[in-house]
Amino acid sequence: MTNGMRWRVLVLQAGLIGILVFCAGFLFWGNSFIHNQITTELTAQQIFFPDDRRSSQGLREQLHRRPPQRSRQWTDLFADEREGAGEPD
Repeated sequence: MTNGMRWRVLVLQAGLIGILVFCAGFLFWGNSFIHNQITTELTAQQIFFPDDRRSSQGLREQLHRRPPQRSRQWTDLFADEREGAGEPD
């Protein structure tokens, strides 16, 4: 391998490493920026999440024990279809 070829290979490798370092830095910066933005917005709107799984399990158990309440409008919307089902035309 000639000196010119070695020089080209080293410059290309240094360039690729530089590009990869720049991309990694940009991605780390983007991650911290988005994390801070979301945290700031949720705090401003007073939206908080449980800190650990133990505190969220009580909520999960309450949701599984109590069946969901259906709204009256939703039931009335399909009442005609249920009454007419099964009747011959």
